[in-house]
Amino acid sequence: MSDQPRLFEFRMGERSPETLVLSESNRDAAMMLTGWRQWPGGAMALIGPPGSGKTHLALAWALEAGARQASPAAAAEDAAAIFRESGGRVFVDDADGPHDEAMLWRVLDL
Repeated sequence: MSDQPRLFEFRMGERSPETLVLSESNRDAAMMLTGWRQWPGGAMALIGPPGSGKTHLALAWALEAGARQASPAAAAEDAAAIFRESGGRVFVDDADGPHDEAMLWRVLDL
């Protein structure tokens, strides 16, 4: 018998409103997402440490709101097309990573 540790592949399941587990740490953000039509300025930023559920919350909101995801690496023209096609409902995951800053400003300005 080997004493070497075994690695198990772990895959995230579906991320949707039904699979979102509400807790004290994410309840306020989840409630804000359900009221997306009343957001001041029409935008919201989810901020938190890695693994805290920001992407899960954003994907659950996207399913509920009919939103689409724009990559932070997308060209500004591509992001604008996604914005138009989704009726202005867009989310950008990992916006703090390597990206085209012009794309982020363009999405915010639309």
